[in-house]
Amino acid sequence: MDDRTADKILSLSRDLKADAAEVFLRSSTSTTIEVKDQKVDAFERARDIGVGLRVLVGGRTGFSYTTDLTEPSLRELARSAVSGPGTPSPIPSRSFPHDLHHPIRP
Repeated sequence: MDDRTADKILSLSRDLKADAAEVFLRSSTSTTIEVKDQKVDAFERARDIGVGLRVLVGGRTGFSYTTDLTEPSLRELARSAVSGPGTPSPIPSRSFPHDLHHPIRP
């Protein structure tokens, strides 16, 4: 997961006519070691990866999240965020915070 993933999601959002978009990439790794009688009894490593997308479409905000970073899933992530804004009616003054606001340009 890297900048290419974020760029791909922004491109998909632009193709679906989002006015602005924010991508949230999350990756974490954890290690668990269980010791019994001074011996390692269990060892587990886990990696958690996910990506969230927040979009503005005509004054409405949409959000979607996935842990599947395959191409079809990223397309569905963008489609879901753009087509399902949770605000029932547009709010003309709605925008992302100024320092985070990156309008999507063709």
